[in-house]
Amino acid sequence: MADLNGDGHDDMISGSYWPGDVSVFCGQGGGRFAAGEFLKDPEGNNANAGPPWASPRKPEMDSLAAAPWLVDWDGDGDLDLLVGNIAGRVVLLANEGDAKTPKFVRKGPISAGPTVLDVDHNDAGPTTADWDGDGRWDLIVGGGAGTVMFFRNTGTAQAPQFAAGVELVKGRGHGSATGEPTGPSSRVKPHVCDWNGDGALDLLVGDFCSRTGPEPMLTDKQRAQKDRLQGEMQKVSQELGKLYEKCDNEPDQLTGDDKKQYEAVRARLTAISNDLRPLEPERISGGNVWVYLQKRAVDAAAPKGGK
Repeated sequence: MADLNGDGHDDMISGSYWPGDVSVFCGQGGGRFAAGEFLKDPEGNNANAGPPWASPRKPEMDSLAAAPWLVDWDGDGDLDLLVGNIAGRVVLLANEGDAKTPKFVRKGPISAGPTVLDVDHNDAGPTTADWDGDGRWDLIVGGGAGTVMFFRNTGTAQAPQFAAGVELVKGRGHGSATGEPTGPSSRVKPHVCDWNGDGALDLLVGDFCSRTGPEPMLTDKQRAQKDRLQGEMQKVSQELGKLYEKCDNEPDQLTGDDKKQYEAVRARLTAISNDLRPLEPERISGGNVWVYLQKRAVDAAAPKGGK
């Protein structure tokens, strides 16, 4: 939430998975927001963290799973965009309009230490706050494996620079698990606030959690059916992969017998999946918000996170 257009009302921004364009919902006061509209670059194109795509079926990884955050990057009084993406990078889109009519220009992924910032297991989710209390905003970035990293701002108000990352929260690791979660799972998005009012900054960490339920009780006949279907699934998936290779990952370009074969293979995969579902453990998906209270650290440059 920030006042992007300078009208005195907080606005909301939202990214998208595909194609990664960023939308704004302009605040109207009283808790109301206008319908979403795409943020633009100076040429009128939708603002996007990736360069132009080779085709609609060949995305740039810097575009996908856009997680936007507004901050005055260069201290000029207007808000710029930081966009986390599926590749694990954070891309700067500088506002080359003004405080009331923003126009965003892609400047590319930002660096931390000697290399481009790249969070573990991809899916970067950035936010900013003066985490170490030195008067400069820092980067706090979540990643695909549930880890939250702190990147200290060692630059100036007009030219931020970032040190190598320090782990604040260790995630459980990317992928599904069994049982109730004991910590952030994947695709985490952090938010900084003083949760308990003690004057120290704390973390709220939202995640995506996928876990596997117990194995269903199957008869011998059902187990045999499950094995058969899983074998079919593997063969049909390989057939689909060959079709994707044939069309260079653009199935919309298929014609004639190839198109009919592609549609038949997709339909077969759907049918197999439906038949397998009652024979396999339930896949349970959802999300959690984890609270981490900051312990006051002797070394303010590397504060510790604690649940």
